[in-house]
Amino acid sequence: MAYWFEHPTLKALAPLALSSSIKGLTTIFNVPKMFIGSNVFPEGPVVGPSTMDTLANRCAKQRAFIVTDEFGNKFAAKAARFLQSGGFTVEIWPRCLPEAPMEVVAECAKAMKAYEPDLIMAVGGGSVMDSAKAAWVLYERSDITELGMISPLDKLNLRKKALLAAVPTTSGTGSECTGAARCGRPRDGQPRRVAPTSSPDPDAMRHALCAMRSCESSEGGMKNSIEWL
Repeated sequence: MAYWFEHPTLKALAPLALSSSIKGLTTIFNVPKMFIGSNVFPEGPVVGPSTMDTLANRCAKQRAFIVTDEFGNKFAAKAARFLQSGGFTVEIWPRCLPEAPMEVVAECAKAMKAYEPDLIMAVGGGSVMDSAKAAWVLYERSDITELGMISPLDKLNLRKKALLAAVPTTSGTGSECTGAARCGRPRDGQPRRVAPTSSPDPDAMRHALCAMRSCESSEGGMKNSIEWL
């Protein structure tokens, strides 16, 4: 089986796309819209719009599916309480594993299809967010059975069934504000890069709900910010 990045045409175009003359024409970067501070997961009255104002308006069914791992369970519980306070019904799926194994991604997508959410929220580190993004593609696109075959030139036309939010509990991966996911196959231990889940779609890059952040320090203090593409 050949993956998208092994296609001879893409291999030939890569050096040209990375040349200095071309990079000057392709440096458009869409900065996410950000919610910072108490408006992210408010526990009382706040000044200005909160994340719930946006979520409730865009999620008619108000069914949220939270993707996390064993470590992120305590953070997922806080996210669930916040969503429930806004009228969402919530299911937590805490079975993510490091390096986002494709077998686990498939199990996650199966659970999504059974629950039929209109909001998918990833709460955890990079592997959790990558797992959620990859499972989201399988949930939205039943015709896609092998993630590795998706080309970055394909328009996936997501967000027909659900929005995606990412709540990172670690700092540095950047998965919450990119459209790419990195998944692995545990049998050989080698990671497989999966084509971007949203980057090829310009409209998605401009308007899609992309990321939420909630970082709790070891001392117990809570710092919140939210990013939306």
